[in-house]
Parts: sequence; C-alpha cells; structure tokens
Amino acid sequence: MKSMFCHLFLSRYSDAQNRTVNTMDKPNCSILTKTLLVCILLFAVFLQTSAQRISIDNPRGRDWTGFRSIFKNTVKGDFSGTLSGVMYLQKGDSAVTVINFCNEKSLLHIEPDPYEIYEVSRKHYLFKRGGMHIRYTTYGWANCFELKIDNDTFSCDLIEGGCDLVIDGLEWSYATEDYSERLYLSVYKDFGLWRKKGQSLSDYQVKAGSVFCFKISRKPK
Repeated sequence: MKSMFCHLFLSRYSDAQNRTVNTMDKPNCSILTKTLLVCILLFAVFLQTSAQRISIDNPRGRDWTGFRSIFKNTVKGDFSGTLSGVMYLQKGDSAVTVINFCNEKSLLHIEPDPYEIYEVSRKHYLFKRGGMHIRYTTYGWANCFELKIDNDTFSCDLIEGGCDLVIDGLEWSYATEDYSERLYLSVYKDFGLWRKKGQSLSDYQVKAGSVFCFKISRKPK
C-alpha cells in the first residue's frame, strides 16, 4: 500500500512538472505583446506629463553650470556684508518703482544640507529694509529670488527637482578680494514673481536694468 501511494504521488508530481514546463515553453504571445504596448504607452504619457509640468512650473528656466563662489564648500555660518545697487520693480501697469541700495547692511546665511544631495549647503543672501525683505538663494545649479513686502511673499524659485534650472533674465558673477567676495546680479530681461511656488504669477516684475552687488566678508560673524 505504501509503495503504491508513493508511486501514485510521484506520478502526479511528474505530470504536474511536465505541464508547468510545457506552459512556460509556450507563453501567450498576445498577452505579452499587449502588456509591452501598455508599458510603452504609459511611459510615453509619463514623459509628456513631465515635460508639460516643467514647462508650466518653470517657464523662465534654462540650464546653467553652477555658482563659483568661495563659499561653495562652506557647510554653515553667517557672514556680514553690504548691498549696493538699484532695483526696478513694477506691479501690473503701474509706474515702475525705483529702489536704491547704497552700502546697506546685508547678510550671507549658509544653511547646511544634512543629506548633501547636490552640495553641502544653501547660500542665502539676505537684505531687509523696513517691511521689505530680499532673499537670493543658490543651491546645486539652481537659484531663487524672493521679495517679501510686509506680509506678502513673491518669488521666482527654481530650487526643486534636479536643481539644474536658473532664472532666465538674471546673470551673476563673483569677484574675490582679500577679505571679501562680491556677488554681482544683473537683470537683463524682466522676470515675474510668483505668489506661491509654481502656483500663480503675481503682478510684480523685476525689470531689466536692475543690479545688485552683495559684498560679503570672508570672516564669519
């Protein structure tokens, strides 16, 4: 009885193996083809959606090569400085407001990135006068210009995703001195400011001809 049971079990197990092998040797080509086509279609939709998102969220973005500051590898710290220059700011169709800066107090705040995804820190160039705040930030290959007026904040912020886009309309350069570094920002083309990151464009525009010069001490505060 025991031998008959073993013989029957082995016989059925062998048949099951044969059926499994035969099934795998002859896949359903129509199902594989349909699956492959669906995957290709989904991938194409993903690429198109990603391209549309970049076009909508960052209409003023373009590739750049990075920021060659002496503070690039500085992890953290606060460095005092001054701001000189002029900003031409327009809200809607109203007259352009001219805001002058002449060696006014500013600050470079270096915020560490604990994960060091693109670089070791973010560089925030800060300025405050009354209810007006200006913040210019660089990280990775991207930058952000933020303007706060009283309790309202407006910005053109491309520090997101791959951090490889910069504000189109804004050029920069660095000049190193014995005890300081100068960051020159030059607006060669108007660029708009968003109410919230990627949400809605405000009425504010930073106009061409605006220039900013942050002179930052190389010694921390």
